[in-house]
Amino acid sequence: MSTEAAKHRRWLLDIVENIDKVNAYVAGMTLREFEANAMAVDAVERCIMRITEVAFRLQGKAETWMPQQEWQNMRALGNLLRHRYDTVQIRVIWQVIENDFLSLRHDCLRTIARLEGDNSA
Repeated sequence: MSTEAAKHRRWLLDIVENIDKVNAYVAGMTLREFEANAMAVDAVERCIMRITEVAFRLQGKAETWMPQQEWQNMRALGNLLRHRYDTVQIRVIWQVIENDFLSLRHDCLRTIARLEGDNSA
């Protein structure tokens, strides 16, 4: 595997690992419980910021490898968390967890497998 592919693999693994952390942090919670748990909200937001940072780093590549993912929206969420954190709606974070993370995790793992099998990536 090339150095570049190894770097991309590491970043995609970062997404998977942070999704797994988020899932652990919110396991068994309802939206109301999540909203009331400031520590869980902070932890989840930090994980999402890492995920969105990878989305920035993989700009162009991510869209090619996983075009069905909402990369631009992901980057926008990262900007919101970094620069307008006081306007973030917890329900939006919850919707991302509920609606987007499963397919993103799956696509990242599939892309990692392709990178591992393709020496030209």
